[in-house]
Amino acid sequence: MGVFVQNPPSQPPRLPNIEWSHSVVGRFFDFAPPNTSFITNIVNNHWITRGSIRVLHTGDYFIFECQDPRNRDALLDRHTSVIDGKIITFRSSSANQVPSSINFNLATIWVRVHNLPWRFLNHDWTARILSHVGLVDFVEDTEPGLPREAFLRAKLVFDLTRPLIPGCFLPLDDGEVVWVYFRYEGVFKFCKQCGCVGNHTSRCPMSAYDAHHLIHRRFSEFEHDGLTLMFGPIETPLYTNILRGLPDRFVYRNARVNLTRFVPENDPYIFGERHVEVIW
Repeated sequence: MGVFVQNPPSQPPRLPNIEWSHSVVGRFFDFAPPNTSFITNIVNNHWITRGSIRVLHTGDYFIFECQDPRNRDALLDRHTSVIDGKIITFRSSSANQVPSSINFNLATIWVRVHNLPWRFLNHDWTARILSHVGLVDFVEDTEPGLPREAFLRAKLVFDLTRPLIPGCFLPLDDGEVVWVYFRYEGVFKFCKQCGCVGNHTSRCPMSAYDAHHLIHRRFSEFEHDGLTLMFGPIETPLYTNILRGLPDRFVYRNARVNLTRFVPENDPYIFGERHVEVIW
């Protein structure tokens, strides 16, 4: 039960005039998102666009108003980007939509699979290995023969509210197993307590008890799907710095977005070039 509030008396508009049909709304997965001026600078100087893009900010949400509607379509097609080392996801919206009703949790992230034996360095194994991490959207094509780098990559649709999966075990012919680990491109900040993106361990919003049960529930899902869980040495931490994907440099912390192209990109950070560099 509640009062039905009708239109207020006419007043001069105080809110900025936003063309919602040309706009997308983004939200960062980070407790401290970049400020509006920094985002505007990245958009104007680091993105390739058709026309200008105005950036507005309210609460946890950033509105990207595009002069050319094709920029809006390209942002929605891209779905996810990285600015100042922080992941942002984009959604469509309208003047009548409640911001908190929009689900920003799903992101598209490139994941690298490392430490693969020779015979596993192929397209099919990459898709199979990563199918339990998220929805495999695109596996990077490799030339016939061995790949240029001794790892493989795929673009996944991933729920950022869930703990990252650090890796998996693969069987070898002699009855042995090998551990392969994952690197998540664009993930510069994650918590080693709860395994989630966007906060450091020292600022984890969960208690150690809740974080333990969140991770336990995540891995229990694999058993329910019929997968076998194997455990490493008890003293070995589940989450380490090896999860990080790319060097912590400006060019990787700020994705060079090309909104004039509607084809899958080989690298979501350096378009038109092939930069591969890994920190050990």
